[in-house]
Amino acid sequence: MITPGTHKARAVSAAMEKSQSKGTEQVRVTFRVGDDTIDWYGYFGENSEKRTLESLMLCGWDGQDFVTFNGITQNDVNLVCEEEEYEGKKRVRACWVNDPNRTVGGKPMEATEVASFADRMRAKVAALKASKGQSSGMPGTSFDFGANKARI
Repeated sequence: MITPGTHKARAVSAAMEKSQSKGTEQVRVTFRVGDDTIDWYGYFGENSEKRTLESLMLCGWDGQDFVTFNGITQNDVNLVCEEEEYEGKKRVRACWVNDPNRTVGGKPMEATEVASFADRMRAKVAALKASKGQSSGMPGTSFDFGANKARI
């Protein structure tokens, strides 16, 4: 059973369809995740067609044929799956097809950069403590934002 999260996956097939709700064009790609399969739907609306085409090309599709989808089974991808409720039942849905080589974080900082950053933050922490009348420890939790924001 496929669980919510990011999984290494590979497309096993793709087919053009029309959505049942609006009759708009969509592509259904079936992915293999371990021993299971899950369908991902890509849409061709004004705001989604670029991302759908990029997702298909990440899978290895050559961008030419919308019938055979040549190359669609060529590459591994990261398939992001999320749990949703549909008609009163929870299910896992494939939401995003991502490049497995793309990193989300930044590049590591050099030791001198970390030291400079730490110096700047120490000064800010000292100023924050001084403004709260504290000489040590963390500031109180009486700030007026996030979970502590006053409710009206």
